[in-house]
Amino acid sequence: MLASGAAALALAAGSVVPGNPLAPAPSEARADGGKTTLTVAVAQSVDSLSPFLAQRLLSTSIHRLMYDYLTNYDAKDNKAIPGLATAWEPSADKLTWTYTIRPDSKWSDGQQATAEDAAWTFNKMMTDEGAATSNGSFVGNFEKVTAPSKDKLVIELKEPQATMAALDVPIVPRHVWEKVGDFSKFNNDKDFPVVGNGPFILTDYKVDSFVKLKANKDFWRGSPKFDELVFR
Repeated sequence: MLASGAAALALAAGSVVPGNPLAPAPSEARADGGKTTLTVAVAQSVDSLSPFLAQRLLSTSIHRLMYDYLTNYDAKDNKAIPGLATAWEPSADKLTWTYTIRPDSKWSDGQQATAEDAAWTFNKMMTDEGAATSNGSFVGNFEKVTAPSKDKLVIELKEPQATMAALDVPIVPRHVWEKVGDFSKFNNDKDFPVVGNGPFILTDYKVDSFVKLKANKDFWRGSPKFDELVFR
């Protein structure tokens, strides 16, 4: 199946969102030896495959397929629903937020995704200017981020912040990203497959040509409807 434009990006992401009316049936995609592939025609090129650097819509849309966020959006009313976090609760003064991290999310290399990964992601953005390129505005008001246990993430704020139930920040695996030197130059486009915990896994990329992803069969919400996505 060949799709195009912003609707195609929504369709690709929606293929794993329950209740999304844009979700296509597998028979709509091209079948190659039993494998279903959705090819998405795009007019924009990827600026970076690093979730810390990407600015363009195509790039950030691909990151939504590669990584989980603390919360997602309900397609029906755009309200926050569980993502990597199954629950989130503010303190009475709205200065401390506690997130419960789901136990059934795994990185594509088999390791469990934990609150420590989330804490490390936010702390890196708070302390590294390069890592704050894309989403630094979300953490500018953060005072402290900790992971008291593998399923509890605690974010302390300088003052109340309206976006705490909708932090649009991809959570990355600490054991992979802590090896990166200069975040301002690392584009995450050399070693494949790229470790993630989203519905799809990045398997190949050629500058100004294509981005290829395969379905993450172990995604906690269930396997996507497509075996492969190709953006070109």
